[in-house]
Amino acid sequence: MKSIKDRVGSVVESTSAAAAIKQIVAAEEAGIRQIWMNQAYLDTLTVFAAAATKTSEVRLDTAIVQAGVYKNPIVTEITPFKDFYVAKDCHKITMRVIERLLIVISSLIRSCTN
Repeated sequence: MKSIKDRVGSVVESTSAAAAIKQIVAAEEAGIRQIWMNQAYLDTLTVFAAAATKTSEVRLDTAIVQAGVYKNPIVTEITPFKDFYVAKDCHKITMRVIERLLIVISSLIRSCTN
């Protein structure tokens, strides 16, 4: 079972991208493993991309991406759960490789900006 530190996260709410990134960096420095943001004020995905260049351990997760934020709305139908498909081993391996590549890329970007 994962430790409590690996199961607890924090929510960042800000109207400033710079402030949100500073909060994410500070949270990682404080030992927080997960950060959540919703799409209330900022383009969360862009903020997370910038924050990923300044962090190395924290997981960045979006809670909700609001449909009204973008020029072409995102629409997701919510239906009752019916079928669950277990990921194939090749997909699980691919995701692990992608996660490691993101860590390496983030590290390279950080080293280039210092």
